Amino acid sequence: MIKKYLKKLLFLTIGLILRYPLFLLLFILRPFKLFQYIFLVYPGKDKDIDAFCPLWLAKSIFFSGKPTLAGIITKGKTSARGLMLVVPNSTHDLIHTKKISINIMNNLNKIAKIVGANTIGMAGQGPGIMQKHGIETGNIFMHGTMGTVFSISETINAAIKKNNFPENSKVVTVGKSFISKGVVNFLNNHGYNASEINLSDGAIFIEDADIVVVITLSGKLFYPFMPHLKDSSIVIDYTHPKMLKKPTNSYFYKVATGIDGVKFIPNLPGYKADWIPGCCIESIIHSEFGNTPFSNQELFNESAKSLGLKALLVR
Repeated sequence: MIKKYLKKLLFLTIGLILRYPLFLLLFILRPFKLFQYIFLVYPGKDKDIDAFCPLWLAKSIFFSGKPTLAGIITKGKTSARGLMLVVPNSTHDLIHTKKISINIMNNLNKIAKIVGANTIGMAGQGPGIMQKHGIETGNIFMHGTMGTVFSISETINAAIKKNNFPENSKVVTVGKSFISKGVVNFLNNHGYNASEINLSDGAIFIEDADIVVVITLSGKLFYPFMPHLKDSSIVIDYTHPKMLKKPTNSYFYKVATGIDGVKFIPNLPGYKADWIPGCCIESIIHSEFGNTPFSNQELFNESAKSLGLKALLVR
């Protein structure tokens, strides 16, 4: 209970009192290039906001749409350090109130200029929401898809090697999206038999799958499918909120990647400090190799692996 109130007090102090002095300090220190990228996180639902800010205040002009300093992402073996920001607006706010999304994007671009960041990253559905609203994001904004496809495909490859599955294993992704399409295309180009389905297509499509990748909005949406899993299959969880219930007769892994020495301080909710979300990987890669678009997923993956990015095979 004390920790919860201290967390709220810290957020309110930084957001209300120290926001502008800290940004001024970062501007003064800009010539030293302390931060090469910024990464924004936000709570998934209104109930999550209360963990660090009263809901009524989060919706006010003092906080809504205004990213607040939240922490740092260490360099590790890379040459890129990240500045972590948080905004107390939920996914629902971003989807249904375009003005909030516009304000967030405008403020992110301003902060990037203040600190001299090369790239901007955004967690979760944020990039897709910006795109659907038709908001101009700028050429340093990372949409995160390549990083997410990398983290999922690397987790699949590592799980296959660990459990001695053949490389032409049948893979089914559950939850059609731009990400699942990218994963399926990449896997099929590398010898897998991969396809994607929606929850509405039914569990029959996973009964003979060797590997099932779950990309639904919530882990619990997959629970009715679990009795239909093939014995000794591999289940890869890329859901938010994640699965709390795990399949009993399958090898289960949570998608998580890392680079030696790279840590989130403080760690993201539901993550360990050394877990790098797929949506942040692109910011790291582009900051390291220059903000030049990668022509395909293969080149991006090679660059990521050259930095030491690897699947952590979290159970």
